[in-house]
Amino acid sequence: MSTKKSIHRAFAAFALLLVLIPSRPLSAQSDTPAEFEPKSEAQARTWSDLVPGGGQFYAGKPVKGLILLGITVGAAASVLSCDDHGELGGCLPIGVLGFVVSATSWGVGRITAAGDAREYNEKHSRRTAIEPVLDRHAGRVGLGLALRY
Repeated sequence: MSTKKSIHRAFAAFALLLVLIPSRPLSAQSDTPAEFEPKSEAQARTWSDLVPGGGQFYAGKPVKGLILLGITVGAAASVLSCDDHGELGGCLPIGVLGFVVSATSWGVGRITAAGDAREYNEKHSRRTAIEPVLDRHAGRVGLGLALRY
């Protein structure tokens, strides 16, 4: 048997083996669940509309959610705690500042909630694998490997 034929047969056996072996991840990520359920960007925005930082809690970023909630509630509490009883200039600057800080914090939470949900989906759905590829072109069959990530 010629060397060329044995190389072809070895390559054909290797190709058959690659096709028959199912694709397996190269690296198993411990934080990736077996069945991944993506987070909805619209639902993250809705939670942020209802509760400051709610979209971040939903999207798996509880620390960011707590910070946004704390800033919003703290700024609103500073406005409500002012008991100036109508003196002009007493509570007005604190009230305006508290309102602006509270609204800004709530707005930042709402704007970033969809991105946080998207980031969660990208982080938890990422799997790397090598898969066999058969390519048929002009009567020939080619075999290759595809890296999926």
